[in-house]
Amino acid sequence: MDVQIEAVLGHEVAHIANGDMVTMTLVQGVINAFAPMLPGMVQRQRGNLVAVTSLLAMLGYPGAAAYSASKAAVVRLMDCLRIDLHSQGIRVTTVCPGYVDTAMITDHDRATVKSIVPVDVAARKIAKAIERGKARCEFAWSLRLLIGLAGWLPEKIFQYVM
Repeated sequence: MDVQIEAVLGHEVAHIANGDMVTMTLVQGVINAFAPMLPGMVQRQRGNLVAVTSLLAMLGYPGAAAYSASKAAVVRLMDCLRIDLHSQGIRVTTVCPGYVDTAMITDHDRATVKSIVPVDVAARKIAKAIERGKARCEFAWSLRLLIGLAGWLPEKIFQYVM
């Protein structure tokens, strides 16, 4: 598969060639973390499953094909688990942050992104969502709004903007 992708995409191959590793880490990692916990939660008829994805799960993003697709897979996984486990008394929360001011944020990001959320603010938002049993916790609202609006753009305009 990587060879076919390289033939089509050329310079973009680096973003997809490691797709197996990205998918295994981001999707299978969530499954592996939840699997040992679920039997006890089901037996007790209570519990909270929480996975952190990204607002990039909601939109294709240049240079982030494997990452965005993997994060989208985690969102769908959590949606399915929420449906399957609701009757078992288990709450499922999907956290979809935008930019959070961690070590992963670059100086370039800090200079160009207007909606970077401080870590303590992000932690409070996540904790509040879990306490309230919310299905989703999405922030920053301005980035979420832009992503939502991008989904309504005609394809040619979307391609130009991205």
